[in-house]
Amino acid sequence: MRRWMMVLVAVMMLTTGVSAQEDGLNLPTELYTLKRDGTIERFGMGAAGVTDVTPPGALTIDFGVSPDGLWLVYRTDGAIGLYNMRTGEQRALDTTGASYPPYRGRGQSIAWSPDGGAIAYTTEYGLRAAFLDGGFSDVTISPLLDLVWSPDGAYLAAEAEQNVWWVYRRDNTSRQLTLHAAIPSSRGLTWANTTQLLFAPAEGGLYSLDVSLANQQAALDDSADRYALPERRQDGTIALFVRPSGERNITETAGYLWQIVADSRGPALEPMGTQSVELTAMRWAPGGRLLVTLSGGVFALVDPASAQGFPLPMTDVAAYSWGAVRLPSVPGLPLTSEVYFLGDDGSGSEQVWRLPADGSPAAPMTAHDAVIDSYDVAPDGRTVAYVSTGTLWVLTPDPDIATPILTAEGLASPTFNADGSRIAFEQPDGIYLIDTLGGEPQAVLSGYSEPQFASGLDSLLVRIADGDLGLYSFATSEVRRMGSFDRAKPLPDGRILATGSPAAGQASGIYIIDTTGTTGPVLLYQTPPGLRIRDFAPLLNGAVRLLMERGDGLPAPVRVFDVQPGSGPVSLPVVPYLSEGLLSADGNTLAGYASGAGTLAVYSLPLASESVIGVPGRVDALSFPSFR
Repeated sequence: MRRWMMVLVAVMMLTTGVSAQEDGLNLPTELYTLKRDGTIERFGMGAAGVTDVTPPGALTIDFGVSPDGLWLVYRTDGAIGLYNMRTGEQRALDTTGASYPPYRGRGQSIAWSPDGGAIAYTTEYGLRAAFLDGGFSDVTISPLLDLVWSPDGAYLAAEAEQNVWWVYRRDNTSRQLTLHAAIPSSRGLTWANTTQLLFAPAEGGLYSLDVSLANQQAALDDSADRYALPERRQDGTIALFVRPSGERNITETAGYLWQIVADSRGPALEPMGTQSVELTAMRWAPGGRLLVTLSGGVFALVDPASAQGFPLPMTDVAAYSWGAVRLPSVPGLPLTSEVYFLGDDGSGSEQVWRLPADGSPAAPMTAHDAVIDSYDVAPDGRTVAYVSTGTLWVLTPDPDIATPILTAEGLASPTFNADGSRIAFEQPDGIYLIDTLGGEPQAVLSGYSEPQFASGLDSLLVRIADGDLGLYSFATSEVRRMGSFDRAKPLPDGRILATGSPAAGQASGIYIIDTTGTTGPVLLYQTPPGLRIRDFAPLLNGAVRLLMERGDGLPAPVRVFDVQPGSGPVSLPVVPYLSEGLLSADGNTLAGYASGAGTLAVYSLPLASESVIGVPGRVDALSFPSFR
């Protein structure tokens, strides 16, 4: 008789929705395969297709994917490197102790922690962890097959031969991995939550181990029934395989699919499949609804209920990994702002697209037959200015037509004023203005760049040639130097919010600038060490909403803070990852990249929900309306 212990109740309390990240193969997220020639391919979601994402100049031995889905961590001959699949950026991580993996293709030999702060990789001598804030930790241990981080990245479970597992605690202060527990036998293992492991000894039974309670163990079933491959799903259920002790019709290494669910009476074990599955060399795909196996260079997907397999059309796979698993995507998610971006219209031409705030599908606004280099959308949300092959075009909604209004060398960065009647743009020699309906351009400033209207001030925010921020007054034709700031946004009362610092040596953060010149910039919030302000939005209640990211640009969960003058920051819970994120003008909608393919993700702060936009498969140049 099975004795389900109360400890399992805590396991079942973690409930989330089932992921909607699926394509024609029902993949839970993007699949990456390493071929024997050292090249890496990505099987994208939906219409994304198959893409070569091999880091340039690298003969890859093994690899892993970052928790935001944008970076590859890859091992070459004695070195570990990082590669941003969207931007093409490459960085060195470890050039002294990378060693080589004793095995590959039998599990994750490189694993990036879910919190983004560390990368673990197997070595000839055991295990090494690179802490991304600096430092390495080396562990001498028997050869390892697989690495599994806890959901918060505080612990790492490492599998050796003969079903032996070692559990290490990560100490960020001392930059060390410390042995915390050992599991002599387990046919697979899963983190049921941040501290609780479920494991299945080869001799039978199912047990839990709590690393936060002195490795306290509890028998969930101490019978002779043989369990294997427990895996927590996003909805909180546990998928696993069972071979009953009296079963004589299947092999010793096979089992039937069951699941553990929680109902009003507590946890219950339910059968899910009637066909036995041979479990040798099987691993779960993320989400626990699909099995995978790699043998003889052939990678196959296996339905755990029916045992039916689907091999990929290749015979030279050496290793594989998976992209980021995101929150369940909400179709038709209503937002507080429209989102604009560049994306392929399906014919190979990149157009300006609009994602409506009401949750309707994204649709292209332009129908241009050449590359669009830069664009802006007017405050009416329908008029578009864009630069293509040296010409500034304006698309108007009535009549619905795109008109070339100026051709000149080096046109870039068109931007509308608050009523949409004028466009500022830059050329190599400076900043110009032109009426939206056309006419002669007006030279405004020589040697300046990055124009941005501050209409309430009848001014332009500009970038001075030495990099400082300036404010150009249309009334006086003078430029006032504001300071060494990165970004700036005007406030309705005539002041300016800016991020960065007024001058070298001064604190970096967000400042309020009095444009009358009577006082200097006032620091509203100083950026914490190791972070930087990615974007910001003034709120109607007088607070400022800040979107923070790691200072080095590597993956980290999104941090959003509200800062009220005279008080400390208030943290808001948001989606875990959103690369190169932006805030809408009202501060309630987030947009960013959800994968290395450049997939668009939008997040509603009021609804605490995310939507991943599948069409187009890759987007660029995200923007929100500038005025509200």
